[in-house]
Amino acid sequence: MKKRLTMLTLVAGMMMAGSVQALAATPVGVDGVIGAEWTGVTPTFVPIGPDPGAMLVAFNVYVRADASFLYVAAQALPAAGDQWDDAFNLGLGSSANIYLNTDLSNGSDLIIEALSGDYCAAFDDCAAPIIIGDPATGPSVWSVGNPGLPSSEIGGPVGGVREIAIPWTVLQTDPDSLGFAKAACSTQVRTIQAFGYNFSGSQFFDRFGTVSQPGCGGVGPPTTKDQCKKDGWKTFNVPRTFKNQGDCIQFVNTGK
Repeated sequence: MKKRLTMLTLVAGMMMAGSVQALAATPVGVDGVIGAEWTGVTPTFVPIGPDPGAMLVAFNVYVRADASFLYVAAQALPAAGDQWDDAFNLGLGSSANIYLNTDLSNGSDLIIEALSGDYCAAFDDCAAPIIIGDPATGPSVWSVGNPGLPSSEIGGPVGGVREIAIPWTVLQTDPDSLGFAKAACSTQVRTIQAFGYNFSGSQFFDRFGTVSQPGCGGVGPPTTKDQCKKDGWKTFNVPRTFKNQGDCIQFVNTGK
């Protein structure tokens, strides 16, 4: 397949002082193409659904993880009756916004806005995003898009693809101080959007699955107040990490 990567100007990452500057690994196969790295992964097929633009396009959504990264890929698929290259047009620039439920609490916590080149916390509706660029090459997010091919070109039509990789260390530590709820050993891929076309629906909090970090060992939950004292609250990551000693004690008292 002819590979036409969207090469937009890379915007310098506006990382805060606490940002991760280097990682022990780099993501595998983030190139805007569904390649060998997805072998063995069964995609979630999202059929044509109600859409204001009446676009005749479906999607395959892929999710996987290794010990260092969470990976998500979205692929637009031409559908029968698509005479206007909807799959190509919808994939143009390979826009895909990824919504993650990082603390498994039935709500969006972290959003990757691929085409605008930033990522942000969901609680403030992305009022203060961190710019990562498009394509993005880390250290907090890797993101590459492939616009596909229109029907007028040899091999077309081919829908666009967006591949994204996020380090588990980012999900677990929030190095850019966005303020989202930190993950322990798992996160849910809740919703994906492309040009406003919702692949999911707000009723699905793990539409594309709960994904766990291989080899991640959980500590917790705390069962007594004393376990939260003298910085003990910092050692727990099950069922979640805690903001401070009081947050830990509140969990012991209420289970929340």
